[in-house]
Amino acid sequence: MHRHEWAQEHLAIIASTGSGKTWTSVILIEELLKKGATILVIDPHGEYVHIKNSISRLGPQFLDKVIIISASEVGVGDLRYKINTMKVQPEILADVAGVPRGASKIRYVIYLVHTLVRTIVKYSGAKQLGTPDSMIRVINEVLDHGASTSIDRVLRRLGVVLNEEGRAKAEKVLKELEDLIDSKTKKSLLVSARVYLRRLRRLGLYTYWSLPLDKVLRPSSVAIVNLAGLSDEVQDHVVYHILSRVFRARVNHVRNLPGSRYPFPVVVILEEAHRFAQPRTVRSTLSLGVISRIAGEGRKFGVYLVVITQRPSKVDPDVLSQCNSQVILRLVNQRDVMAVLSASEVLNEELGRLIPMLDVGEGIVVGPITPLPLVIRLRDRVLDYGGSDIDLSKAWTAQSDLGIEELRRGVEKVLSTRVGARSVVEAISLINDVSDVSLDTGVLSGRVGNTHVEVRLGENSWSCEVCGSPYEPCPHVIALTAKAIKNGLLRVD
Repeated sequence: MHRHEWAQEHLAIIASTGSGKTWTSVILIEELLKKGATILVIDPHGEYVHIKNSISRLGPQFLDKVIIISASEVGVGDLRYKINTMKVQPEILADVAGVPRGASKIRYVIYLVHTLVRTIVKYSGAKQLGTPDSMIRVINEVLDHGASTSIDRVLRRLGVVLNEEGRAKAEKVLKELEDLIDSKTKKSLLVSARVYLRRLRRLGLYTYWSLPLDKVLRPSSVAIVNLAGLSDEVQDHVVYHILSRVFRARVNHVRNLPGSRYPFPVVVILEEAHRFAQPRTVRSTLSLGVISRIAGEGRKFGVYLVVITQRPSKVDPDVLSQCNSQVILRLVNQRDVMAVLSASEVLNEELGRLIPMLDVGEGIVVGPITPLPLVIRLRDRVLDYGGSDIDLSKAWTAQSDLGIEELRRGVEKVLSTRVGARSVVEAISLINDVSDVSLDTGVLSGRVGNTHVEVRLGENSWSCEVCGSPYEPCPHVIALTAKAIKNGLLRVD
């Protein structure tokens, strides 16, 4: 190891799918834990949650050093991440609820209802009102009483009392809401806004408080933020929210400012970085701003970034260029190779020509992490992760028993929804791992490997311990349903 500690620089781990990038990051986590680091892992697919079950292999002193924080209602986690709804911009709430960007009137309704509830919370002190459910109750009140809606009715619906100043401000917002909605469009606008807010409520993520940061960051520990099962917009907001809090806590500590503080340096491992830090010319994500700030200023405040991606050409070049140290494994796409070359001050074209020829587990290390570029081979990892490829032999064996199209038609009929072709292909490889299948009062349940899955047939809804409750059935849900069809528990006649 060079005299410079690697953690004094940001790091990029870059590799094509299946070439060892997650393997590399797991080894990195092992070594960081041994040194007593505070680690925060942003895990979009729930691949890192398996670390907890294998942490004992590092030694008994690490048994309580892994905490899984689920942002999904049914995802694997020791704690649930929560976000204070009243501190979120209404425009962001509309985004995560799925309101189309062009639906300006619906978005303005959500803005006004959010403002009204926030005003009531401020002047009543009833913080528990700051939830999507309270916003829905306001909409229901306006729907029920129309032109006769008054602030008194709204307050009775919410069960609070306001002083004169609070009443005056709340009345002003309510009047603006009534003026916006004429008799022809009132019902459809309010009903549409309520539908989107119910979707927000079902996430179970947005409530009247935020999970305290000291529950997330702990010395000599790794916190894994499990984002599996959430939409891209919700994942983006959670990453923005948690990274903003972490960065602010470190700034407050270093500069002795008021507010939340964390006294130890933090290593942020950002898996699938191309999802959150795309070039602004392509798509400006909400989280890009705080990721860029950490990349540019984080080192002086003790926040270090590990960017992991298989598509460096789709990562913002300013973020990638700040990762002076790089572990580059096999890359095939020439555009990605060129992106790596342009971001590195050390990597030359001669070394760049080696990148497509590397074997799985082989890599090139450049930057301040090492005095000279090194070609390395990864050691065996100790901890488990869930990012392995599909076992094709198992998939093809299952396919011979139940064809893809037959499986797809049967599952779609049972679930009363369309399923993606890719999800079906992945599900085929999982069917032989399905066990403990049962059907009780309209609820189909079972395990896919170690993952608990449920399908509520009467409600046409489902949940997966790893993937959450995605709008489209995930491979685990499809595999369970297909197994039940094969076993005769479900009929598709």
